[in-house]
Amino acid sequence: MDNLFKLIILLVIIYGCEPIPNQSTQVEKKVVYDNHNYESMVGMVQLYPFEDGNPSVLEYPVVTLGERQQLFLQFDLLTDQFEYLAAKVYHCNWNWKKSPLRDMEFLREINTFRITEFDYSLNTTTPYIQYRLIIPKPFISGNYLVTVHRRGAPGDILLTRKFSVIENTSIIDQQVRVSTTVSKRELNQQIDFSINYGNLQVNNPTNDIKIVLMQNHQWDRAI
Repeated sequence: MDNLFKLIILLVIIYGCEPIPNQSTQVEKKVVYDNHNYESMVGMVQLYPFEDGNPSVLEYPVVTLGERQQLFLQFDLLTDQFEYLAAKVYHCNWNWKKSPLRDMEFLREINTFRITEFDYSLNTTTPYIQYRLIIPKPFISGNYLVTVHRRGAPGDILLTRKFSVIENTSIIDQQVRVSTTVSKRELNQQIDFSINYGNLQVNNPTNDIKIVLMQNHQWDRAI
């Protein structure tokens, strides 16, 4: 009877745990601090803000500190084999390089978020599984990168996506007009702007303030 009880306990432990990759076979992929897919089976990926259940699918993934907006990540894996997945968030500098901040300095949760919501495709030519996750909002503003990896193997990354958390601490006044460069008047526009940085401590504006101009949220074309 004792042996049978021990066997039952062992089976409960085994089935209650998720598979963890063998440490010797774990894959280490270099983190790309950009929107990047690491495997060909990654299909559509969307990261967008939503508030009170109302998604803004076409909006750039930016949320405002102190407001109720959250970020919603959904992506497809072009396979019918379920994967145990998790996400991790990295804080980045203005130029999208990893910052020296520790997890506890920008997150209130442990920086490993299990992805437990998913659906299998139905009657599709290519089978796929759609995974979904609400990304916990960091409590400081800045640029961030979210990675999705196989659970138990943080280095085995499937995809990375950028997002930003902003604060309304400055006022930007801008005016768009025809380029003053005669040869480019038919092609380019000129943007004149000024920044009122309010109560921010700015010792050297040239070094402390960075200006980024993007066309349709395309970081690869940023000026």
